[in-house]
Amino acid sequence: MSIEHFAATRGNTAAGFPVEAPELVAIAFSAGGLQPLRCILHNLPIEFAAAVVVVHHVIQATQLPAIIQNSTRKNVQLLNDGDALFGGRVYVAPPNRHVFVRPDRTVGLSTAPRVQFVRPSADWLFESAASVFGQSCTAVVLSGRLCDGARGVTWVRRSAGQVIAQTPSTCDYPSMPSAAINTQCVDLVLDPDAIGPALRRIVSESNSAALVHEWRAPFAMTDH
Repeated sequence: MSIEHFAATRGNTAAGFPVEAPELVAIAFSAGGLQPLRCILHNLPIEFAAAVVVVHHVIQATQLPAIIQNSTRKNVQLLNDGDALFGGRVYVAPPNRHVFVRPDRTVGLSTAPRVQFVRPSADWLFESAASVFGQSCTAVVLSGRLCDGARGVTWVRRSAGQVIAQTPSTCDYPSMPSAAINTQCVDLVLDPDAIGPALRRIVSESNSAALVHEWRAPFAMTDH
């Protein structure tokens, strides 16, 4: 599906922007996904108003914020339990902790058992984000092994959110995005350099002035 067709079928204005912009972008990657992530963040403007939460399966996880900070002018920080999510910032999952979004739109961390052999799990983040943010959630699945995120994208799509997967042929390890695509819940399959511009179109420019704000109106959900 093209970006233009996707925009036209998701209740957008004539200018191609959604009426209600997603306020949370959840990105998952594993092996081979660091460079695509850096490309995406580099292509997001400073006025991009959504919060970005990143979960990953990399060894030196505590160093990741410093590594990707060089790719963006946005503030990048390691998540702590209880952190509130602010627009215009990038949040990175800490090592060996599942990340989930609470009904009050703060972040929770958990040492619960691994899911699909990994912790943090993209499924935890995607499912909880979809339950809380609904159609204001966009999930992005990048290069990685196994199938983490495939179950979570079904929750995002069921909640009227948006799902983007990296084009498998551009991945060092295509298993994660391929598993997401196989659920038939993916709206856009894009090369890394096209994902940032797509996110800019999905997230409404009408909200771009609200660079930092506290999330409001919690939605009902069940904590993991």
